[in-house]
Amino acid sequence: MLLKYSYYSFKEKFFSKKTLTIALVGFFSEHLFLNHIGEFCIAVDEKITPYVFPFLISYIYFQLIYTMMVLYYFSDVPFLQYNQMYQITRMGTVKWTLGKIGYILMSSAALTLIIVSESILILLPHMKISNEWGKILYTLSMTNVQEDFKIYPLPFNKNYMEQFSVVEGMMIAFLVCMAVTSFLGILMFFISLWLGRVVAIIAASFEIACPIISMNLLWKASYIISCISPVCWLQVVEYGAEKYGNRIMPQMNVAFISLGFIILFLIAGVMLRIKKYEFYWSREE
Repeated sequence: MLLKYSYYSFKEKFFSKKTLTIALVGFFSEHLFLNHIGEFCIAVDEKITPYVFPFLISYIYFQLIYTMMVLYYFSDVPFLQYNQMYQITRMGTVKWTLGKIGYILMSSAALTLIIVSESILILLPHMKISNEWGKILYTLSMTNVQEDFKIYPLPFNKNYMEQFSVVEGMMIAFLVCMAVTSFLGILMFFISLWLGRVVAIIAASFEIACPIISMNLLWKASYIISCISPVCWLQVVEYGAEKYGNRIMPQMNVAFISLGFIILFLIAGVMLRIKKYEFYWSREE
């Protein structure tokens, strides 16, 4: 019943103009950041493998665009439009809430899949399938061709490619992106129930800005923000990274475990609050 309702909510919201807008903004943003890579492939007469997503999602300016799209997608929290009144009456608040959390998780997986698919689609004319990262990605990680061909400085990281296979590297990036997307949706749900929708949007906006803030601080302050801000953990190729001998990002296992605990804490807070929540219905659809 809960899974069926989660899927119903997902299908109702996902196949909408809002999702189409997100897909178009995502496509043009990714095209902007990846287009010159295709030109480089033509210049060197070499095909690229379809595994750019970990480096794209680790690029701080694409992160900003993507997380703003997530904020837009979940801007209807706490889902108290008039058309939800019958569903709550029929299901009860607890089951309805769990269904909405399931909807957030499903939507997060779908939004991540859209971004991954678009990154592949954009480079498709210059692409080859391989079980290796490929010469182009290694070249971008070890040379300065990005400057020569005006390629955006995505953090193509040789260490990441050497540490993980293409399947592992893509799976890590997908799971982190999905988890951070879910975190933002559930965070907004949690704060909107306890403090109001406006506060939820402000808090999520601050969280989205944390990677930019961190980038412009001294290393000690930067490391603190990188350790406490889940959005910073989208920089999957930078886990455990150091700058001038100082740690600037937490280890991967720390980020994964912390993200899981944070999401569970927020879900518990949502469930605790919804039992005593006084519903105020909105006319927004």
